[in-house]
Amino acid sequence: MLQLSYLNAENVDASGLDISKVQYNFDTAWGEASVGFETARMMSYEIPNGRGGMKDVVGLFNHDNFARSMPETKSVISAKLSNGDHNFAAFIRMISEYETTIELLMLACYLHAGFTSRC
Repeated sequence: MLQLSYLNAENVDASGLDISKVQYNFDTAWGEASVGFETARMMSYEIPNGRGGMKDVVGLFNHDNFARSMPETKSVISAKLSNGDHNFAAFIRMISEYETTIELLMLACYLHAGFTSRC
């Protein structure tokens, strides 16, 4: 059975900073390459606390309210190489830690790489 103490928020106050897709493109002996960076930083995300006040939920897993899990910072570093029908891309995704009152295993950084080829 699911019980929520927050159904609708009449007021949510949010502030943050987004840097979306800073990218540098260049040619190499192996083809066209690019490196990129993007990040989002939540400064605050205040929701009603159910007792007439507000609660900042940035940096919290938020299993006990309507807000999604909200780490303070999420960033991506990317590198791409293209040569004709062949493409290679690698991404490093970083997510800052966040607190929870339930025990979970959280991964803060992982690498994703892929290769595609059209024949």
